[in-house]
Amino acid sequence: MIGQLNKQDSVISELNSSNNPTAALPMAYDEAMSSLQAKEWKKGIVEELNSMAEQQVFVASNISKELIKETPRDSILSTKWVFVKKGSLQRFKGWLVARGFQQIHGINFEEKFSPTPTFVAL
Repeated sequence: MIGQLNKQDSVISELNSSNNPTAALPMAYDEAMSSLQAKEWKKGIVEELNSMAEQQVFVASNISKELIKETPRDSILSTKWVFVKKGSLQRFKGWLVARGFQQIHGINFEEKFSPTPTFVAL
């Protein structure tokens, strides 16, 4: 109907609202670093990298990808930063995620495994 908002319009309006904490989330590292909130995003990135170093998730290296010998079975996955705002105090978080879609079943991995705790373990 003309002049009336439908449900879809109100959802889109809510998503674009400045009161919505997810309205202005950066979609890429460069976007986060060029935003007005770059200082907060940088802090979130540093926290993520420190946490990963503490958990020994990976070993940081300055070796370029061209110098590493890849076998068909072992591939180097690229990464992407995912940015979120958490909590009512809007804590800025950056998550470094592997882009696993670059792997091919049967070549880079044979089986899928995702550990889930049992109810007893909780």
